[in-house]
Amino acid sequence: MENQFLDNNSDTDNYEKYGPGSEAPVNNAQRQDEESGAPLEVPGVKKEIVFQFYNQDPEAGRVKQLYGEVSRKFRPVHLALLGVMFLEVVALSFLDHSAFKYMWLVLALFLAMLFVLTFIIAPQRRRKLYKEQIAAGEMNYLYTFFNDCVVLKNNSAEITLKYDDAQFYAENNEAMVVGFQFSKHFVIDKNNCTEEQLDFIRNFVPKSNMDVTRKKTRAKMIRKIVIAIVCVLWLGVFIYRDINYYPDRTKYANTTYSSFYDCVGQGSIKDVVIIDDKYVEYTFTGNSTDERYYTVYKGDMKLLIDYLEANNTNWEYK
Repeated sequence: MENQFLDNNSDTDNYEKYGPGSEAPVNNAQRQDEESGAPLEVPGVKKEIVFQFYNQDPEAGRVKQLYGEVSRKFRPVHLALLGVMFLEVVALSFLDHSAFKYMWLVLALFLAMLFVLTFIIAPQRRRKLYKEQIAAGEMNYLYTFFNDCVVLKNNSAEITLKYDDAQFYAENNEAMVVGFQFSKHFVIDKNNCTEEQLDFIRNFVPKSNMDVTRKKTRAKMIRKIVIAIVCVLWLGVFIYRDINYYPDRTKYANTTYSSFYDCVGQGSIKDVVIIDDKYVEYTFTGNSTDERYYTVYKGDMKLLIDYLEANNTNWEYK
């Protein structure tokens, strides 16, 4: 698909000759209007052109986010903690026999859905939108770099970004993203640039702004990690409580409280042990051999004790 980035024919010729992503070998001294011979200037900007090139925004940075040095260091730790949190919630949905059991189960399902939306569905949607924009030519830009600003222009829009407003840059082996104030940014394919041009782009971001961005990013990531650690420890307390308050849970079979209650009334229960006002361990005598079970009691413990004593069932706290 042909795209005319500037209003005159000479710029279109450059595009057709060198193609998207290729540098047009011109500068302010060399670019001249065919009729007047005057230097060609970008509308509204009367400054010397340092260099310019055509660029098609790469998939890297549009579909997947590019992370700076600070984020690359902290992000794996944060993701690992989130993974531990998810496993703890799943464990609690099996271990906890209280009324919160279903809350943990719902939370585990919610976190699983959130993971699918964030890391599977959202990237697929961004990739689909990216392909649609590529097909429409909306990702093809003419980048014109001046001494104090860069002008981005495609077949439908034009934007000027001042270097003083640049906040950060991040890159990988394929692409570089430069962020500006008010959430503005651009992404370039590094394969379309020379190393000198990449150094120019890196260096026009003010060092003071880069330092501020690094500090903010570091503080944000540390805050996320601290919150994640607190959540991991908090959930770990629940798991520790459920495992250690009744360590024989895997030793005896679990029964419903209603069956335990009926058997007490029938006189086929003995040696009841109440553990932490929650678990009730007991021996069932209704079979040929006595068998040990446990159940979970969620009501008023005084009512249970009164019921046991009314049926002459021996019991004790543990």
